[in-house]
Amino acid sequence: MALIILSACSQPQPDNRLVQQPRLPVPQLKRISQEQYGIQIDAHRIIQDSFPQDMLLTDVLEAYGVTRSTIDSIDNQSESGFNVRKMQAGKPFTILQNSESKGVDFFIYEETDESYVVIDLRKGIEISRGTKPVETELRSLHLPISTSLYEAVKIHGADVALVKSLEKIFAWQVDFFELDPGDYCKVLFEERYVDGSFVGIGRVLAAQFRQDGNDYYAFLHESDGVEHYYDQQSRHVRRAFLRSPVAMDTNAISSVLVDRNAKEYMYPTDPGVSVVAVASGKVVAVKQRRDGLSILIKHSSVFSSQYLHLSELAPGLGNEVEVAQGDTLGMVGQLPKTVGSGVGIRYWKQGKVSAPPRLEEVESSASPDLSDDPDFKRQIKAWKKQLAAIPESLS
Repeated sequence: MALIILSACSQPQPDNRLVQQPRLPVPQLKRISQEQYGIQIDAHRIIQDSFPQDMLLTDVLEAYGVTRSTIDSIDNQSESGFNVRKMQAGKPFTILQNSESKGVDFFIYEETDESYVVIDLRKGIEISRGTKPVETELRSLHLPISTSLYEAVKIHGADVALVKSLEKIFAWQVDFFELDPGDYCKVLFEERYVDGSFVGIGRVLAAQFRQDGNDYYAFLHESDGVEHYYDQQSRHVRRAFLRSPVAMDTNAISSVLVDRNAKEYMYPTDPGVSVVAVASGKVVAVKQRRDGLSILIKHSSVFSSQYLHLSELAPGLGNEVEVAQGDTLGMVGQLPKTVGSGVGIRYWKQGKVSAPPRLEEVESSASPDLSDDPDFKRQIKAWKKQLAAIPESLS
């Protein structure tokens, strides 16, 4: 595909090594400004393109006349923390070519929607990172459930990353395996924009989830850079154990099967789904069994959890490794009795296999106590009013 050239002056084209390389589509690019990158652009010819497949930065810069010695100097600046060999195909870049000397003054590589790397080639080599300003807009949604939360979010045109956020927030209250038509979620959340383009969702500020006629609330409170969610009584929503060891990042989850003799709870899923820790703790045993890998995690002097039938472990996981609640432990394997793929879990109490711990048996890991915080109570009241005002929508 052709390069995007944003200046009218006639300049030599790059050599055929660059032009003939296969390309991924260039994202919708806007005219850059001095405010974006802190660069005076008036005296430059602006060239924008996507990074070619099967090419290195060396190839791109050489195509625009940058000498090999200069490129070697860029490669040697390891202190920048920027690996010039790992630029991803399809990522956009901008070249600022000096209108008088025809040399490349700047190469700008967009690492993400929000962050970029600037290589200044004018006098020596200077490599710097920057971030673009992010604007947030508050959005509200009513999500009636017909089949799954995932489908409800898709139908209403929201980023499906919202599903993961809501599942993480309500993992201790809502059973996402048992959602039924008539259940719904109302949510106030941020959408993030860079250069006027949507780049993803931000924080969930407040949400209400109704399941089986019961209302569960979650309200955001941030303390020392850490986000916590509280219910309408200012109690932390997190409970000691997640309801499920399955990472619910797909809608391909069926009901739970219980082997009462073995006190094993089996979660059939599609292959390739991650298994997560139901609570924080330390790995005390990893074993290869005939029915797959197993992991035993000790959470306290009382409770442990054991994960069964895994096909593989997460990188670096082993005995004595500390894991946090929700951390990935590995991938689901094959359940016994031709059930299909999935994971099994056993709970242990004081060294004996037991039923899943009841909430009243364990302490919440919640941080700040906000039960007597009048400001937060007023904020909850305001958020509840906003949630109630969200108009109902059809599924």
